Amino acid sequence: MSVQVIKLIIFEFFIYANFGALRLIIQYLDSLGFSATQIGILVAAMPAISIIANPFWFHIKDKFKSDKLPIVLIYGFSAVIIWIFYLLPGFFWKLFSYSLLSFFVASGMPVTESVVISRVYSSKGDFGKIRIFGTLGYASSTFLIGKLLKIDYRMLFILSTVYMFIILLNSITLRNEIHDNLRKEENKNSNEISGDYSKVEFILMLIFGSIGIMTAFFGANFFPVLVNRLNFDPSSAGKGLSFMGLGELPFLLFSERLVRKFGNQFLLSIGIFLTGIRWLMTSSLSNETAVLMVQFLHGVNYIVMYYSILTYIHKNIPFSKRNKIQGIYWMLTAGVGNITGSLFGGIIIDSIGIINTYKLVGFLDIIVGIVAAIVFYVLKHQNKIIETEVGE
Repeated sequence: MSVQVIKLIIFEFFIYANFGALRLIIQYLDSLGFSATQIGILVAAMPAISIIANPFWFHIKDKFKSDKLPIVLIYGFSAVIIWIFYLLPGFFWKLFSYSLLSFFVASGMPVTESVVISRVYSSKGDFGKIRIFGTLGYASSTFLIGKLLKIDYRMLFILSTVYMFIILLNSITLRNEIHDNLRKEENKNSNEISGDYSKVEFILMLIFGSIGIMTAFFGANFFPVLVNRLNFDPSSAGKGLSFMGLGELPFLLFSERLVRKFGNQFLLSIGIFLTGIRWLMTSSLSNETAVLMVQFLHGVNYIVMYYSILTYIHKNIPFSKRNKIQGIYWMLTAGVGNITGSLFGGIIIDSIGIINTYKLVGFLDIIVGIVAAIVFYVLKHQNKIIETEVGE
């Protein structure tokens, strides 16, 4: 295993370990006595800021033709600001400091993972195998922090800081001169397959995927609150998030094979549909163990939607447009989708209760998944007719 591959593995493991840690901030906020609406507003701050932050950091990456510069700046500032967020009291100051933190840390995963994916595919590697380490990082981090939160909520912030410093140190030693070679090689590769790129098809993937990922974010973001409302053991929030991560492993082991066999669009539709099934099951169960076991279905939900869209971008869209398209993707999913799920999710929970909200979201996903499958089937059928006519 080369040093380059080890560095990519370190990135994947720790960006998702940190993502898992930040997921549990919602439990910290709930412990401070904030209402579901206040928590929804606070959690929505990060995706709201990411709508501006993601395009900005991808622009910096492009402008300076540097993979390492945005990563160093993002995680360097984030490691400091997260403690300002912890120390400042009251809802207003929490919102202010969390918004400031969000400008940096919200783009950490998208920017860093774009570097990983580009380097994997440029060497004709299997991103799914590298992404497995991200899942392991997420699962181990959420499980560990879930246990440590019983001791002190400061452990969440300490571990997040450690993760960010490791990412920072790993990025400093990243070989930046590879960037130009990647650009030349990927331009060549993407030009060869640019004929497969359908704007209509991709826009529909973004629309349906954004809805599915929005509901996935809602369910995962409010899962710690659900655990509290059901009077489960506090550590169950960390266990549930850990199970979500571990559930991704089977898909990632066969991800490239599944994409080749079924296609990005079909997998995306299935991911949306099964997200609905998962939230309906979560809202229908009251047994703690059963609720936690259902979270393994995350492995056929978010990861499938995310992988379907992101690999489509890297395999079908020319390198010259890719950073811009990735910025739009993250803006719609981690930005608009996440803010909608968090903000409106909190408001609806306060109105009809958390169980009924999970059921409502579950039915929405099932409907969207079926509609997406029908639309993509019709498009595929039409394309075959056009190809046949052109051939004649």
